[in-house]
Amino acid sequence: MITCFQGPFQSLFSLQKVIHFSDWVVGHAHIAFLGTFSFWMIAALYYVLPRMSNRTVYTRNLAEWHFWLTFAGTLIYTSSLTAAGLVQGYLWLAGTIFMDVVRVSKPYWVARSFGGALVIIGQVVFVYDLMQNAIASQLPYLKGGGFERWLLKWRDLIKSFHSGCRFVLLCIYINGHWPMDYSMGVKACFWRR
Repeated sequence: MITCFQGPFQSLFSLQKVIHFSDWVVGHAHIAFLGTFSFWMIAALYYVLPRMSNRTVYTRNLAEWHFWLTFAGTLIYTSSLTAAGLVQGYLWLAGTIFMDVVRVSKPYWVARSFGGALVIIGQVVFVYDLMQNAIASQLPYLKGGGFERWLLKWRDLIKSFHSGCRFVLLCIYINGHWPMDYSMGVKACFWRR
């Protein structure tokens, strides 16, 4: 929701002359991509991967740590860049020298770095949680000497997931929206309601 309001708001000329070429624009992009689409993808992976491996998430505690670290990091990252952009813009309008603006921006950049570190730590927790889930789901295969079967199974799953992603992207490219009916296969891409 924030980016839906922030985008049109920043297109106003009175604000555009303040924030143009500042960190505000970078903060806005990270709210959209890191704060929205990354969380959608993370939710999809937490939904799909346990079902692919026929197990629950390795530990709910790690999933919660991942969410809160990523959320707090994203909030700190984007809010510090948004504030820095406003400060930078008003200083440039006042005729402040570029290097003085850089000096004033350093505390905001330290906060941005801290927020980015929280996001990275959260993603490391996420990858660890998913890897533990994948390893734990395959222990019966590994104990029975079926390492090759395990590799083939995951290769086939990744290939089918990749084909599904290409199918959805093709449908979005052609129609401009998600496929309406998955049961129709490829025909769903060309079928419009």
